Amino acid sequence: MEFASHVSHYFEKEAGPLLSICDLAPEQRRAIIDREKDAETGFNRFSYGEEFFDFRLLADDLLLDLYEGKFGRRPERRPFYGVLGDADVVGGLFRDPHKMRIPVEAFGEGELTFMCPDHFHLVSLMKRDGGGRMFGYQIPNDYSEEAYPYFGKLMTYEELVEGFEALKIDRHLMKEMESNGWYRYVEAQIWADPEVLRREFGSSVGVVPEPWKLHGVTQGSRSVGSAKETTPLDTAGLPEAPSSLSYGGVTIAFCRMTEGDESRGFAPGYHFTIFNARSEEVGHLNFRVGDSEHIRLAAGHIGFEVTEQHRGNGYAALACFAVAPWVAKVSGAVIITVDPDNIPSIRTIERIGAVFLDEVDVPVGDPHYERGSFRKKRYRWVPKKQE
Repeated sequence: MEFASHVSHYFEKEAGPLLSICDLAPEQRRAIIDREKDAETGFNRFSYGEEFFDFRLLADDLLLDLYEGKFGRRPERRPFYGVLGDADVVGGLFRDPHKMRIPVEAFGEGELTFMCPDHFHLVSLMKRDGGGRMFGYQIPNDYSEEAYPYFGKLMTYEELVEGFEALKIDRHLMKEMESNGWYRYVEAQIWADPEVLRREFGSSVGVVPEPWKLHGVTQGSRSVGSAKETTPLDTAGLPEAPSSLSYGGVTIAFCRMTEGDESRGFAPGYHFTIFNARSEEVGHLNFRVGDSEHIRLAAGHIGFEVTEQHRGNGYAALACFAVAPWVAKVSGAVIITVDPDNIPSIRTIERIGAVFLDEVDVPVGDPHYERGSFRKKRYRWVPKKQE
């Protein structure tokens, strides 16, 4: 399988990236807790008060010991945390979540490690007294090293790749994804100089936290930060589509609404059939309305397909120009994704004036990933109300 080649660090925009509450004096920590304890976030750890952060400090200390045992030296600083690839559920920890992406290749020896689930489980694994309540993902009642070989393993990127299946990390992640659980990621510990990382990779993007389930109840289903106007993942409230739209001899006819599936990140939207000037059906176009990791990193907001016998006539681009006024009215700017080797679609996307953003890894477990699409080029399209 193909692995993500970057880590994402999530943070509160107001505070900035690569900070650790464990580095603060007690009075500084209390001030932050008092300020944030009533914040509306997907998971408000500050609402648990000092108890949570005492536990966090203990888990951090155990991680430092594990690092020293692995590399034979004490780390220069406490780690900052991220995830392998992207896991926007983590954005639910913040009021205005942002993330910065850092390539794995940017880290030197001992500057980046990984653990699954996250390091909080070290407290119960090492039979340490947390002083009361336990937080986070702890060892299960049926724990054994044979059943859960990934517990307590501090890994380099190479060790993670090599042991992904042998240590049953793949099974853990799949189980969490299927149940829409919080711990659907591999935690990354960043030990590198934060000043260097801020200087070289300081640009960030706003995050819409993914919802998750706890005991079957959906948590953190909210829109925040720079994406707070995002449409929910259902068809309620979406405007009625025009029956048809035309441009340059091509007509797209509204066919049906497509339902979203919040648990899988599928957004609702509009399905159009594409007809050429001879009224022949030549393909279809989808316009999805909403935001999720699946939309941002795999499917995109606009999708099109032209039947093989009708390709090479520019129908896809003309269909996009036809739908442009409707997209501009409903959503404004949208994301369009494409496989890096799909040259005809890339030409279509460039023809309509979309601007290249980046190339990203498709999340493990996404339907696109499962059918062999591991990378996507992403473009931003701002359609005009009248083309």
